[in-house]
Amino acid sequence: MMLKVIAEDFIKPGHVETVMPLYRELVGLTRQEPLCVAYDLFADQRQPGHFIFIEE
Repeated sequence: MMLKVIAEDFIKPGHVETVMPLYRELVGLTRQEPLCVAYDLFADQRQPGHFIFIEE
């Protein structure tokens, strides 16, 4: 059985630059976990500050 987790995060304008290095680190570390199949971060191009994480 595979579990898929979809999470959204909404960052206030002006703070996106602050969280991006943290998000990149989170994605990199999570992808190294033994049972992680995939971990992706998507940025909504139409709504700045809206991010979607998808983990399998």
